[in-house]
Amino acid sequence: MLKSIAFLRFFQDKNLWSQYSSTKSWLLNLISSDPEFHRLDLFEQFLNEFALPRSHFEINFLNMLDQTEKDIEAGIQFTRYGDLNYPLHFYQLLDPPLILSYQGSVCWNGRQCLSVVGSRDPIPSSVEWMRTEFYSFLKNLNAKICIVSGGARGIDDLSHRIALLTEHPTVLFMPAGLAKPYPSNQESLHRQICESGGAVISEYDTNLSMKKVMFSHRNRLIAAMNQFLLIVEARKRSGTLMTSNYSLAMGKTVCVVPGHPLQSAFQGSLEILIHGGLVVRNQADLHFHLTEPQKLVASGSDKSIDFC
Repeated sequence: MLKSIAFLRFFQDKNLWSQYSSTKSWLLNLISSDPEFHRLDLFEQFLNEFALPRSHFEINFLNMLDQTEKDIEAGIQFTRYGDLNYPLHFYQLLDPPLILSYQGSVCWNGRQCLSVVGSRDPIPSSVEWMRTEFYSFLKNLNAKICIVSGGARGIDDLSHRIALLTEHPTVLFMPAGLAKPYPSNQESLHRQICESGGAVISEYDTNLSMKKVMFSHRNRLIAAMNQFLLIVEARKRSGTLMTSNYSLAMGKTVCVVPGHPLQSAFQGSLEILIHGGLVVRNQADLHFHLTEPQKLVASGSDKSIDFC
């Protein structure tokens, strides 16, 4: 298992996924045929396929193996494509992560997942809606549910904290490695999530710091790990719209808290409603959509929204 994890971390770290057109199908087939990656002939096949110098590969692989051992000793866990703990929703992705590192508990399979995203600087009425309607929805919900978000300030942060208050597990996706928390002041929240049956997850190497491009990568995972996506306040150009596009393209149900058309804070929210989002006014609407799911299938070209 350790060699398998180290091999995938090496592969992902070297960006070979995007450099070679045959990489994806080759590697996924390799994982399914030999999940432990311990046979010498498989390593030789890898080296021949991508023309990597054997000495270069061995040195970097051994370094990654050593780092993986240290991470596991520090309490970081891993799941790879094909594992029982690998998020089932991610098999829908065209570019699924080969490997995920996480802290906490595996709470994402076997229960409904609701992703919640919105503004980093929400207006007071949006904060009040989260503290009343969303709180009451979770407090009165009998179903097993997992709340998924990205840990950013504003709506993301509120969704995680309300899940903790109502004793539902929550998953936080990091736009960086687990050893480089972002935002940096969220370590306390991460600890509370892990201690309450939730998890903090990253697809990046443990010590990799946040970079701007990682937000879009993170957003696709938030969009994928759910049956439902809840939008609470989206501006015209935002990462929230990006997440909504990903969810609609995967046929997810996208629910939107509406706002007045003259408020700039809700211009993106209204765009999502025009393109197939469902109106959510209160906890009753949320409960209805959760128990009576409606699939919204959108083609990537004519249903996507300009978010940049």
